[in-house]
This record gives sequence, structure tokens and C-alpha cells, in this order.
Amino acid sequence: MPCWLHRSSFVGSLALGLGVLYLAVGCCLTDGRITATPWADRPVVDPGASVSHPVGASAASGPRLDLEFLGTGASWTIPRLGCSCATCKAARGSSPRSRRLRSSLKVGTDPYLLVDMGPDVYQQLDRQPKARPDAVLLTHAHPDHASGASELDPIARKSPIPLFTTPPIFAQMSQNMPWTVPLFSFEDVSRPRRAGPYTISSFALTHGTNTVGFRIERGGRALAYVCDVDEVPQPSLRSLMGLDLMILDGTNIGLLPPAAPEPLHIKPDGIDRLLRATRPRRVVFTHVGHMAQPHEAVAERCRKAYGAEVAHDGWRLTL
Repeated sequence: MPCWLHRSSFVGSLALGLGVLYLAVGCCLTDGRITATPWADRPVVDPGASVSHPVGASAASGPRLDLEFLGTGASWTIPRLGCSCATCKAARGSSPRSRRLRSSLKVGTDPYLLVDMGPDVYQQLDRQPKARPDAVLLTHAHPDHASGASELDPIARKSPIPLFTTPPIFAQMSQNMPWTVPLFSFEDVSRPRRAGPYTISSFALTHGTNTVGFRIERGGRALAYVCDVDEVPQPSLRSLMGLDLMILDGTNIGLLPPAAPEPLHIKPDGIDRLLRATRPRRVVFTHVGHMAQPHEAVAERCRKAYGAEVAHDGWRLTL
């Protein structure tokens, strides 16, 4: 177990047993509508500008926080096999930034955190100078976020990778893929935890299953990963205050007609309420749905509507 973890871990059958116990007990999420307050002076981001100097940058003087979007798609890759919609056509031709693997985020360099491990995690990590993440953060157990766990077997079999999530989510993963449990050491992030230079805390999200977002802090800088989400319960809003960056569910941004919004994912009116309530310095959308416009069009639309950016696969930025 890496020396930069500060608590003991539960591995193997013990972790599986605890996971199943928590699954039986269940989890209660407090749901509530957010109360909007004016979100004035929203910055307009030039999509061609340098990403190393965020709009409304924090006054923090500590180490920078490097990020890489390993995947920015929703439950399906873009382009989809056999699909000839405008976005899939663009992804195969004039708009390579429209090509999207399932969403995943790399935080830091050495050590680095991996947020979610969907079915594309092998090719996402195989491109990295260091394939083994120092820890994995799991938002929920849906296949597009967790089903790549077994791909980590070659780098985790002899030394389990710390897995930061909540007991109910770990229980669901353990039930769905019991063969992957020995690959991870469960780290309960129901309360804030230290992981090397990072402080990690989770907060409940509404998404039809046990789901959390993560607040990650280092050197006085703070980001939140809010994906997947339908609504943010009122108590969770406290974790979204004072952010340098909010990375937000973009499943329903820039939909091509006659596409209807995907259920269990935040809608445009909910996005506006959330941003007015929390006022992050910078907003980046990920988890972009298959029915969204090609990247350049949806990025321009979000710039005008929210003063926000839209991530694409392989995009790197520094806070």
C-alpha cells in the first residue's frame, strides 16, 4: 500500500464482506431543490485562449493542479457504431474533438488520481507515462464508470490500488464484479480524507442510484467533479462553494432536435440554477451525450449560455 495513504485499508474477502453488509443496510440520500441566487458577472471564456490561466483564478500560491480529460463522453462512445447522425459524421471527419471515450479524469501527475474507470480505461491508461494510478475515485457503479475495473488486473494484482468511494457504492461494485474486489483496497471517503498532497471529500448526488461527486483540494486550489447528476441535494451545495473549477455533467447540453433530454442527468434549467447558487470561478462540461452537437458548436453554445467550456478527450489544463 502506498505510503502516502493515511489510513488502513480493507482488502480481499474482508472488503467484499463489508461491501455486502453495507449494501444490505443501504444508503439514504437527502434530496432537495437548490435555491438560486443571482450569478452575476459570469465570465465569457474564449475557447481559443490558453487554458493555463483560468478565468477568475484563485489567489492560491501553492503547487499547481494538473488535469487531463482522459474521456469526455457519456454512456456511449462517439462516434457510435453504425450511426450516421451529424455528430458521428463530424467525429469521423471534420471534428476530431467530437470523438469521445467514456468519461474519466486524471488529477495530478505523480502521484495522480484517476476519477472513474469505465470500459475505455485500458486505452486511457496505456497512453500515460505511468499506467498505474496512485488511487481511483469512483463516483458510482454504473457500467460506463466502473466496468473497466478488471482491466487494472495487471497493475493491481500484486499490490491493490486504493479505491476511494462510499460503502454503498463499493458494495454495488462488489456485487456486480466480485472478481475485481482483490484488485482494490477500499478507502471510505464518507468523510474527508488525505491522500498524499490531496484532500478528498465526497458529497451525495441524485442520479437514480448511489452516486457521489468529489471535491479535490491541493495547495489552496479546489475543484469539484459533478458527474453524473440529475440534481444536487441541498446539503451537498456546501461542497460546491469557493471552487476554482467545477467539472459538470454535460449529457444534456447542446442537444440536436428532436432529441429529448436524458433522464437522471441535469437539464439546462438545472445547470443555470446550480451555477447561480454556487458561483464557481470556472466551469467545464464533460460526459457529453451522443445527441449533442459537434464539439465546436456545443462549445460555442455553452460559452454563450453559461460562460463555460466543454472538454474534449486528451485536453489538459492547469489550475
